[in-house]
Amino acid sequence: MIGICSFDAGGAELIASYIKQHPDNYIYCLGGPALAIFQRKLKIDTTQNLTPNELIANSLSVICSGSWQSELELDVIDLARKNELYSIVFLDHWVNFTERFCRPARESWPDEVWVADEYALEIAKNVLPPKLPIKLQQNPIRIEIEQRVISKPSVHQGLNILYVSEPTSEHAKHSFGDPNHFGYTEYEALKHTIDTLNQEKRINTFRLRSHPSEAVNKYNDILSLANFPIELSKTSELLEDLQGINVVIGATTMAMAVAIYSGKRVFTSLPRPHLKNPLPFKEITPISQLSKLAPSRL
Repeated sequence: MIGICSFDAGGAELIASYIKQHPDNYIYCLGGPALAIFQRKLKIDTTQNLTPNELIANSLSVICSGSWQSELELDVIDLARKNELYSIVFLDHWVNFTERFCRPARESWPDEVWVADEYALEIAKNVLPPKLPIKLQQNPIRIEIEQRVISKPSVHQGLNILYVSEPTSEHAKHSFGDPNHFGYTEYEALKHTIDTLNQEKRINTFRLRSHPSEAVNKYNDILSLANFPIELSKTSELLEDLQGINVVIGATTMAMAVAIYSGKRVFTSLPRPHLKNPLPFKEITPISQLSKLAPSRL
């Protein structure tokens, strides 16, 4: 048996897609947003969800996602090492790699790290321990996108925008003790987006896709400031939300990379000019440039 442990949404999406493409005998220890994601993508029976100790007792090796929200994966990594099981962490992002293994009171390093593209490989080699093996895997989400037709509507009929949010301040407070550690919060990023788009006359739709860990009404006060149509996402699947969309806006979430893979134009909502987007994709443009784009470029 291969043990799977996951908590955060991004890591869960990545590993669930990997499992779909690599059938084997898997058992699961899941928490947080990962529970619903694995149930949706793999149809697993979440009533059979195991504790970390049960997972280790019934596994020959383990694959974990990397989390900033939870200690769950770190507990499994530590137990795997104690029980001499090989452990792998599949990183789903491009930032805060070290923080996914280290907490103020602990460090939990696996036997191997996987990454899903050359960008992440280079970053991991620079910031993770030099003796830690790092392996480049094919990106399973990108493979899914290539197997699926995602519409690319013309901008001549207007802008159809998907905004992808993330709990930035919660991440900052949990990892660094300061909600404003990154120089902005998710509320400021969305407010900056609304203020900018209020000057834009071509908007047909603005759809907010909240992070799975966020409350549905979290941004109601900010959304009320918009002078264009607003709708909330009604699907748990990002690829469904990308259908009919020609512009995607977010701060630093993994969903922006998925949008790039899907051929969308992607803009960052970082609210201050000095803030540098840590995502290593040249396709990401500051939202201030949206109004300068000709329809043919969208």
